[in-house]
Amino acid sequence: MTLISWDEKTILNVEEMDIQHKQLFSLVNNLHQAMSSPQGSILVSRALEELIDFTRLHFATEEALMTRHAYPEYNAHKREHEA
Repeated sequence: MTLISWDEKTILNVEEMDIQHKQLFSLVNNLHQAMSSPQGSILVSRALEELIDFTRLHFATEEALMTRHAYPEYNAHKREHEA
């Protein structure tokens, strides 16, 4: 079962970010599926670890892009990542 779906409203038209956001959606859906699996705890642990690792990579990539392009809302967005 899909918890969240990628659609036109989530596209940023920044290829690298769109690719990573799609991956994040997929990882969240994998975690959701793992939570309802008979092998729950093992699969949940793996799915959660993968989601955390990829989220860290994504935030670092996104922050680097915002810095490179002097994104005016960088500080506010970085605070959201930190929260």
